[in-house]
Amino acid sequence: MINIITFTHYSFIFALYLIIAVNFLGQLFSCHLQSILYKNIYIDHLIGLCTLFFFVILVQKQIHEDDYNDEYIYFKNMLTTLFLYIVFICSLRLRDNYLVVFIVLIAINFGIRGYIDSINPVKFEDKIKNLEFYSKIIASISIIILCIGMYKYYIEKRKQYCNKFSHVLFLLGNKTCKKYKI
Repeated sequence: MINIITFTHYSFIFALYLIIAVNFLGQLFSCHLQSILYKNIYIDHLIGLCTLFFFVILVQKQIHEDDYNDEYIYFKNMLTTLFLYIVFICSLRLRDNYLVVFIVLIAINFGIRGYIDSINPVKFEDKIKNLEFYSKIIASISIIILCIGMYKYYIEKRKQYCNKFSHVLFLLGNKTCKKYKI
């Protein structure tokens, strides 16, 4: 069976949060490009997807050098990225408490994955197995938090907007926040 998504890949979502959080360099772009990026949510999502894809490929090359013998690795990475981006989009549709718990869990998982990748797999085989087990549990809990939180937020927004509710707008978001003016 093709191994498209693993718990190792799941921690990349935290890296995407970090990349987006430190994105204060947009003013370096030309005014025209800034205008395009500021006005179009679809362009933002395309850039986010490409950024995550770049990160998946970069990390994949460093960790799994034996994948060079797999002619479909590029397409597997595309599917992995698409799946992770969907999870990322879903995580953006969480209320504050659920979002904080979700981000903390994927941050812990990111740290565990980094630690696993940094130690000798032969010398610390048992320790790695234990850490892999904890990583899977943390990822599973974060997925449960994601599903519950997104469901509650979905119900809340359906009630709030009634007939004006849009599934596309719910998933992709809006360029302007009503509650927070920045």
